[in-house]
Amino acid sequence: VHRFDKAMKATIDKSYRAFFDDWRRHINVYYNTLAGQVENIDSLETDPLEVPGQYLFDAQFNPDTTQLAVLSLTSLQRPVQRLWVKDVENDQVRSIAEGPIQAPVSWSPDGHQLAFARTNRGQHGSLLNDIFVVHADGKRLRQLTHNRRASSPTFSPDGGQLAFVGSERGTANVFLIDLQSGQERALTTFTGDVQLTGLAWHPTDDRLVTARFAADGTRDLVLIEAATGTLKALTDGTHDDRQPVWSPNGEAVAYTSLRDGVPNTFIYDLATEAHHRVTHLVGGASATDWLPPDTTFPHGSLVVLAARSKAGDGAYRIPADRQVAARTPSVPAAYATWTTHRPSQEVPSFLAPAPELITDRSAYRPFKNLTHVASMALPYFNGPGDWGIAGGTMWVEPLAKHALGFFGGLALSNPREKSTFFATYLNNQWFPAITLNLYRLPGSARPYGEDLLVEDYLGGEAYVSWPLDWNNAPYTDERFSLRLRYRDIQPLHLDTFDPGNVLPFPAKAQQADLSLGLTLRKQRPFRYNLIHPLDGVGLKLRMTGAAPLFGTDSKFIRGDVGAFAVIPSLGQQRFYVYGRAQAQTGTPRPQDFLGLSRYDHVQLPPSIFGISFASTERVRGYRTYAVGNRVLFGSVEYRLLLLPSLHTQLFGVVSLGATSLALFSDASLVWTDTDLDDADRRTGVGVEIKNSLQLGGVLELGHSFGIAQPLVDVGTPDNYEMYYRIRTAVPF
Repeated sequence: VHRFDKAMKATIDKSYRAFFDDWRRHINVYYNTLAGQVENIDSLETDPLEVPGQYLFDAQFNPDTTQLAVLSLTSLQRPVQRLWVKDVENDQVRSIAEGPIQAPVSWSPDGHQLAFARTNRGQHGSLLNDIFVVHADGKRLRQLTHNRRASSPTFSPDGGQLAFVGSERGTANVFLIDLQSGQERALTTFTGDVQLTGLAWHPTDDRLVTARFAADGTRDLVLIEAATGTLKALTDGTHDDRQPVWSPNGEAVAYTSLRDGVPNTFIYDLATEAHHRVTHLVGGASATDWLPPDTTFPHGSLVVLAARSKAGDGAYRIPADRQVAARTPSVPAAYATWTTHRPSQEVPSFLAPAPELITDRSAYRPFKNLTHVASMALPYFNGPGDWGIAGGTMWVEPLAKHALGFFGGLALSNPREKSTFFATYLNNQWFPAITLNLYRLPGSARPYGEDLLVEDYLGGEAYVSWPLDWNNAPYTDERFSLRLRYRDIQPLHLDTFDPGNVLPFPAKAQQADLSLGLTLRKQRPFRYNLIHPLDGVGLKLRMTGAAPLFGTDSKFIRGDVGAFAVIPSLGQQRFYVYGRAQAQTGTPRPQDFLGLSRYDHVQLPPSIFGISFASTERVRGYRTYAVGNRVLFGSVEYRLLLLPSLHTQLFGVVSLGATSLALFSDASLVWTDTDLDDADRRTGVGVEIKNSLQLGGVLELGHSFGIAQPLVDVGTPDNYEMYYRIRTAVPF
């Protein structure tokens, strides 16, 4: 077993904690010494532009400088990346696109459109970048490329073509799209491990400039002739130079260099082939736009992005003729050795294949590359008549195209009656994803009337999950699912089972069913989405039918429709609305009734256990069952975020995080067939405290405490209910 602390002390004769304290002290001295010899942000001598967003990735004016496009992140708590357009004259700001957008963006020459690259779902479900074009008013968004691994779009001077960087088999090249015909052609013919970024078209002629990352690790700026594809290097590759920006007259290129360890802006003059430094900020500054001369900046101006602090960035206009004297800051050698010190042995970043070890070459076959992950088996004892060996094994293909798992227990005391198993196979190579399961195991244990209903399942199922992406919108899940299942269901301990007087007595059954589902859901990310989402809307449709096939005895059709919406209110306060309708006809198993439960079912985050409804709803304030074959349920909550964290930790494992308050009302109607006169009608009101429960820093659950009362008893001391439950803030 490798002991890191022991190895650290043997290598440098001090503990890691002592090393870290020294390193942190040297870092502080090093950077504070540098900061005293270079520029700080105040030396720009200009106020930051008023732009939306906390962290900035791009800022570009349209050709007539009347509008400013800004690509920014709202905040770290609300990590929604948006493309904004600001009208300079009236300060109006509008969001025209959002999602995982990649800088840089590009204005069309007429200033009416913007092009950008955004991550979306490509062929076979892969996530990759494609090029989109949208009007400056946020309307008429259209996708130009499909499955192209594309980035850095830039319009031609006449607006008739769009150039972009496309990647194929690990090699990047420049491609041109004719915006009228949609025809595409390659402009460059790079091979091997070559990457390109920051493509920009000359403002008046057919030349482009891009940053090239060659296979040997050098980065340089390259000028490309659009007519011939001829290349000319503008920088020598000794520094990490990137993000080129043309001057308005096309006679110079501003670029960002990391030669200082942080980004700073330089200018290259094409006529004189001379470079000069524009900024030397301790925190760095990156040029994103070059504006023509005006009364404030007679020689033109650069738009640069710079970190104002850890809490956010700023966009600044600075003179394009600004120059900073070249100087190399000096730091005492004792505090700079950490920048050059290297371990005695380093693992190289690239290992050449050893020819003598290669016995054959062939196309990659995912299924043949299933790799063992883990296997384990242990004895178990569950009573005198139930003991044996339990364990499991997992096999996964390196690219996650296939996965196999088997888990089970061999009951040596009674192999035929007590042994269990669960076998699963996941296929991600096809589109959609397909999961096959075979099992014999206790499938559920749930409160049922006055007792606990435990059922054994023997059977199998095929499950298909198909992402649809109909409108290709970010933060959206549009998914079709299909499940074909056969099960032999055996409720246990029926000889002593007591369901009470309300629920039907459970029965054994064989069931073959088909379930079809459609989920439409949109929710932007937020740090506290688990208990207090700021937005969201969803619709889920599910139809399940069972037929008497292969000797089965269930025959029914069940429909289930649910929808929710999060509606803005004051500040971060929100209204939450949820509704659900269920209907069933036929002869299902008695225990598969529709209605209301007296218990709250556990509802776990979709990211952990998939998207599903809670099996049965409950009107808070009531602790009795309702049984029927038609159900309407609705809930309205007014939610307030109280605290970002309770700063409480129990036993070093359990942490209590963000907390919110909800005032709510639940209502339901349960009846049989069309007999509404005898329908069970319920309305409950109350207040609930929701909290984020973190377990071991890995699993996060939403749990809550509440007090509820039937509406008819409000104002009286009767029928108060205090409850605890584990549920997410949205149902699916």
